[in-house]
Amino acid sequence: MLSTPVGRERVQFNAHRIFAPETVVHLFSGLDLVDFAVVDDVGNYLDKADMAQAACFEYACGMFEFIKER
Repeated sequence: MLSTPVGRERVQFNAHRIFAPETVVHLFSGLDLVDFAVVDDVGNYLDKADMAQAACFEYACGMFEFIKER
C-alpha cells in the first residue's frame, strides 16, 4: 500500500511533488495494481477511482494497493 499526493503532475513550492496516478503505477511497474482510491480536492473519498479523473485534481491523496507479480 502506498499513498502520495496526486493530481496535475508538478513540483509545488520547490519541494512538494504531486504525481499523476499513471506515473506512480509506472514507477512500480514490477508490481500489479490491485486497487486505486483517492480523496479529492474537496475531501470526498472515491473508491475505485478513475485515474484519468484523478490526474486532473490539483492536490488530492491517491491510495494505491499493489501486489507482487506472479
